[in-house]
Amino acid sequence: MRPMPSLRPLRRLRWKLTLSYTLVTVGALVAVELLALVAVAYLLLQTDVVISALARAAITVPTDQPVFLEDPPDAAELDRWLRAYFADPSAQSDGAGLRLMFDDPSGPNRVLVLDPVGRYLAGLPEGLGVAGEPFDTAELPGLAALLPRAIAGEEDPDELATRAGTSLVAAAPIRAEDGQVVAVLVMGFDVWALAKSAFPGLLSLVASSAAAFTILAGAIGTVFGAFTARGLARRLHRLSQAADSWSHGDFSALTEDRSPDEIGELGRHLNRMAEQLQNLLEARQELATLEERNRLARDLHDSVKQQVFAASMQLAAARALLESDPASAAARLDEAAALAQQAQRELTGLVRELRPAALEGKSLVEALRDHVPSWSRQMGVNISLRAREERSLSPDLEQGLFRVAQEALSNVARHSGAISATVSLEWADDG
Repeated sequence: MRPMPSLRPLRRLRWKLTLSYTLVTVGALVAVELLALVAVAYLLLQTDVVISALARAAITVPTDQPVFLEDPPDAAELDRWLRAYFADPSAQSDGAGLRLMFDDPSGPNRVLVLDPVGRYLAGLPEGLGVAGEPFDTAELPGLAALLPRAIAGEEDPDELATRAGTSLVAAAPIRAEDGQVVAVLVMGFDVWALAKSAFPGLLSLVASSAAAFTILAGAIGTVFGAFTARGLARRLHRLSQAADSWSHGDFSALTEDRSPDEIGELGRHLNRMAEQLQNLLEARQELATLEERNRLARDLHDSVKQQVFAASMQLAAARALLESDPASAAARLDEAAALAQQAQRELTGLVRELRPAALEGKSLVEALRDHVPSWSRQMGVNISLRAREERSLSPDLEQGLFRVAQEALSNVARHSGAISATVSLEWADDG
């Protein structure tokens, strides 16, 4: 049996399972982050979260500026204030958190200031209306319902913002020092435009957090994967060791795995298979022993028994002729002695077949070189041995070949009647 080639550490099952566990962990984390991103997008686009946030943002815009205290407010000053606050993110240090692109004339986002009677004062982008003229509320869907509330001094954010399709509109009252509403701040933008403007920052946040979480999850996944795969690799290694013992004929080695999973079930099936093979080998050994006994019985019947019977007949005849014909009786005794010697040789050959002591401490060729001349002298048959290059064989194989040679020589002596024979031992490579 060729030894199993050694595997590189990273190609072993343990590390493959570890890598798989790590990839699954990282993949699951990325999937969770993507789901979180989708959930955030859903909140932005399909719920009232943005509406409420927009209303609060409108209310928190700092309107305690001198320009709002003028009566009427200076449109040019209002325009400069709107541009400085909404178009310059650095000016939004008060927590309003608005970074909307109001300076794009073709964009959907709008911010404007109306007086208490609904006349246009200023706005971004330019050209939304004519200063001092009534503003058409149809330009911003939903504004017609919000504007009276803001003019009336409503402070509830939920009452100051609304959604109309993909458009969001919020209106917040601007008060003078005495609490009187002197103007209304109106903001309107498209949901998709908001998502588009917020997407780069959100993507940057997700990417940076994903990188950190991925490294952390990869490290944790590698550690837990190594521990998990270690136990599985050990169980498979025990199966491999048991299978290696079985390949050498040792079926007493069993796998000790009582886990109820598939590997444990496989180990129990293999244990039963090993026990069945062990029983089969024992049965075959018993059958071989029985066949050997039957062969010995046949050999004894065909040779020794017949010779002993013939010798007894010669002895009986010699006894009958002893007084009347001593010479014939002596001849009968000589024949009986010859038969007894032949039976002795047959028994000696059978004993040697049962216990090939000639193999003890010798190779097959050496044992045959010692056995063939001895057998030749005992049986009176001229035997020559031809053996080519000698090779190393297992003890069981040498014993089997030696018994084959013994059986062949026995058949020569019993059935062929030959006076000479040749024992030839050759090796042939099947590769």
